[in-house]
Amino acid sequence: MASERSGSTAALSSIDYTTDNSSCTSVDTSDSLTPSEFSYSGEDRQDNELPSQDTRTLWEVGELSPGSYCTYSYYPLESEQRGGDWNPKASKEIVVQKGFVDSQWTIVSFFGDTKRFIQKMDTTANLCRERREQFILLEVLPHLEKSWGKCFESNKDIYKQLARLSHCVSSGQVVRHSLRLLLHLICRDNFKISHGSLLDLEEIMRLSIFTPQGVFRRDKPSERTLELFAYSRILLLLLRSVVLQGELLVVDLVNDWKKVVEELGRHQKQIKNRKKDTLRYSMELICALLSNSFLIESTELSPKIERTEKFLKECQEFCGNPNKESKDLKILQTLREKKKTLEWDELHFILYHLHGKVHSERPTPQMETERRAMLLLGLVIEAYLSADGGEDWRFCLAVSQLLVEIVKNNVTKELGQEAGSRLIYLLRDKKLQKKPECRAIVEKWSSQLLFSPDPEIRKIMIHFLSQNQRETITLPIERHSEHLSSIYGTQTLEINGAIISQNQNCVIVRGMFQQQKVVVKMLNVMKNHLLGEDPKFEARTRMMYEAHNLRLLSASSHPNFPVLLGFDTKSMPYHIITAFECWGNLRTFLQRRQDVESRDQAVHLLRMLDGVVCALLHLEKLGLVHRCVKAENILVGDTFVCKLSGLHSLRRLTLQTIEQDTCGSHTLSSPEKSDHQQHDQYEDVLQDFVQTKNQGTTEIWERLSQQDIQHVKELRCLKNPHLVSIYEDKLFHAFQWIVSRPNCAYGTLKDYVLRRECKEEHIVMFLSQIASACHYLHSKHIVHGNLRAACVYVESPDKVQVGRLGRSKSLSMSPYEVTSTSCVAVAPMPVDASRW
Repeated sequence: MASERSGSTAALSSIDYTTDNSSCTSVDTSDSLTPSEFSYSGEDRQDNELPSQDTRTLWEVGELSPGSYCTYSYYPLESEQRGGDWNPKASKEIVVQKGFVDSQWTIVSFFGDTKRFIQKMDTTANLCRERREQFILLEVLPHLEKSWGKCFESNKDIYKQLARLSHCVSSGQVVRHSLRLLLHLICRDNFKISHGSLLDLEEIMRLSIFTPQGVFRRDKPSERTLELFAYSRILLLLLRSVVLQGELLVVDLVNDWKKVVEELGRHQKQIKNRKKDTLRYSMELICALLSNSFLIESTELSPKIERTEKFLKECQEFCGNPNKESKDLKILQTLREKKKTLEWDELHFILYHLHGKVHSERPTPQMETERRAMLLLGLVIEAYLSADGGEDWRFCLAVSQLLVEIVKNNVTKELGQEAGSRLIYLLRDKKLQKKPECRAIVEKWSSQLLFSPDPEIRKIMIHFLSQNQRETITLPIERHSEHLSSIYGTQTLEINGAIISQNQNCVIVRGMFQQQKVVVKMLNVMKNHLLGEDPKFEARTRMMYEAHNLRLLSASSHPNFPVLLGFDTKSMPYHIITAFECWGNLRTFLQRRQDVESRDQAVHLLRMLDGVVCALLHLEKLGLVHRCVKAENILVGDTFVCKLSGLHSLRRLTLQTIEQDTCGSHTLSSPEKSDHQQHDQYEDVLQDFVQTKNQGTTEIWERLSQQDIQHVKELRCLKNPHLVSIYEDKLFHAFQWIVSRPNCAYGTLKDYVLRRECKEEHIVMFLSQIASACHYLHSKHIVHGNLRAACVYVESPDKVQVGRLGRSKSLSMSPYEVTSTSCVAVAPMPVDASRW
């Protein structure tokens, strides 16, 4: 399951930082490939040649690897067995379906001609384009991330591949996730060998942006912003390497950069009066970095680079020497001066340099360097804020973004909490609070940490960001949706905001997940939930049961249960993702289709009823029982296939219950035979109901479970053609009994159906008559209490009557209620009624 970008210390030690190029010269396309992937080579299938369908499928569950962006660990999903372990607990996973046929493309064929693959994706449409897009998102990008870190040359090729994928014109998803993965990887790289790989990467990115088909010709501003932001980060890394190594850049590259500045200058005029955001910041940062003051002047480094070099080396010395004190740092003294002598881009150069030292994943012996870098980063922030830096929107945006990245990506809890405290220090700055645009920027970035896995960070952020201090305040739904969309990576969850239903505990919205329509059920996150380390509340417990049961049922691929795609009941916001069913629940479906002709409606209803029965029978095979079967918990999909939901209500059938279900064939004795005898609990229940023959007519005696004379009078007054009338009532052995004489010519409805004498079109009619009888009882403020097929009698081939009112209950109402529709009658379930 997708999770926050967090890792473990153990993950760091497994990363190979070797610089030996002899063992690796390109992206390792053979790593973790199955034999079937090597069985196909040469040209891939034509786009109009869809792979053959294979009904043999294997369900697997996946968990995001710690510290990863899109690499999941998959393992088979085991089928639920009767009597197996049933212990719902918090977890987070995605559920995928693997086929046994070969993929339409392989990793080998993709890397054989990446350019052609992308071109065909840009020129094809609909299903063919979507398949290529999904192959890149779910196969290529995870493979590239998994291959990263083996050697310098391999990393270099991976960066080039990701840069090329960001050129895609037709797929915004591929562009966004390629760039995000590129940023994720370059921030983890130390680039200590040389800046050669960065030069190649910079050229590919620059040519993709500043061309007639480049980023400024794209419609979506999110892709434009992300690409310019990625390019600015690459420039920072490249120039840092140039400054620290003292190497001069070739004149041709300088000329190309001057053209970039001219191009951005023209576009800057269009956004000069627009809001101060990441797009504007990225453009201004690129222009500042590529300006003449930062480039070479003839054969010597410019004064600006010399000054930056001095500060960078001072920072490196402080991070590497635990004995060096901060009071001796020139950079802090310069920042505290009211008269700014350090230009804003130089400051940002230093900020990103320190962020790289903190963010990079390093072996354990170098953790002290990260701590020193985090300390210096905090001191730089404090020094600049003391000189009215809170009024600088560029500084606020850069610092808040860098600190949030450290909290979300760093593998150590200590550094994450330190970054969170620095973010609060920034938020509390008085100058910043007086600048609306600065405050809005920092609060927007800080809000991403409200769902942090670290409870300490959540407590800090919620107390400062929450305008309403009540603990029952619910966070906005938009914030839930934004966070979920960000944590699923290349699985591509998009929530469009269309709310299907909502109550005080949860909200159900529509979205897209892995290119298919889905429904996302999210629990509302309240302030008191964020304050707890592992909050326990009823709604979360129900969702844990539901996710657990859906996960177990997914392995069987049963068509009458919802298709589970992902869930997270471990970290907030707790949610479940299932496939979208076009007709909604059964109740809504029936209300919308009242105008359908009765014959067609009857056929559809019978199919739906059959689907629900199949689901219940499948649960019985697994030793489970659904305790809340109702129209709202039945979903209607394509071709009117019903799927049983509300699976939080599933419970295990105990051995005692199963044995009781097999006891229905016992012979019933009359009340006279039971007097003055000792009986067990089951025999006492049997004495509540006695069926005898009286002058050739079936006569049923029932002992009332509600011994109330008023209730007896109400039952005697019932008059409805679909109810068995009460013939008389008697007081026998201190108990009230009612006597009825149902017409049993055709037996009970259960026997009538099992004998296959009932026509299909009559079943819907019978159900309508039963519903009419129940509605009549409710209008008289009575609930039946024992409604089963064995309690319904077939009077004629087209008429049924509901009997067996011995366990009925009167619904009590307060003087202020008009009807009893909201009343609930509570009674213990008799041991012979485990299948109501």
